[in-house]
Amino acid sequence: HILCDKYRRTDGNYDCIVPGSGGKDSSYASWMLKHEFGMHPLTITWAPNIYTDWGRRNFDKWIEAGFDNQLYTPNGRVHRILTRIAVGNLLHPFQPFIIGQKMLAPKLSKLLNIPLVFFGESEAEYGNPVVETDKPNRTGDFHKSKVDEEIYLAGMNIKNILSSFSLNKSDLKMYLPDIYDNSDKNNV
Repeated sequence: HILCDKYRRTDGNYDCIVPGSGGKDSSYASWMLKHEFGMHPLTITWAPNIYTDWGRRNFDKWIEAGFDNQLYTPNGRVHRILTRIAVGNLLHPFQPFIIGQKMLAPKLSKLLNIPLVFFGESEAEYGNPVVETDKPNRTGDFHKSKVDEEIYLAGMNIKNILSSFSLNKSDLKMYLPDIYDNSDKNNV
């Protein structure tokens, strides 16, 4: 309750973000926050590559249960390119989706000025080291470099992605942490 009390808003605006798909973790977290803790959650979703019938039903039921949602659908061309690169370099077609999903909540938190984010799943599921999963906050230092040659996405450094596929850095913005996107080192 102490954490919620610190961020709870009484003016009708959102006071926390719950990223998810409408599955058991995000549905439960958002329901608890709204009904048990009196919070006003905004749910957010990184669109899947392909909707399954079951996944789409879960998503729709989540919103129908009384939650606002912002659905972010990535640029299809860029996402296909990154997926193809990830398959070739990492044998991991899901990696660009996971990275985009991981970056969405901090980006919207900053953009919408909603500093409290409740992740439903273990952060290890999205690429954080397991030793960091017991910490309640994200430090933002998982990318320590701002040099294109040292930041990798889909197993290829940013400089090579940009030159090999005629992309601009803005095309990759949703896949990169804000700490990389601008010079303000205090944003998380």
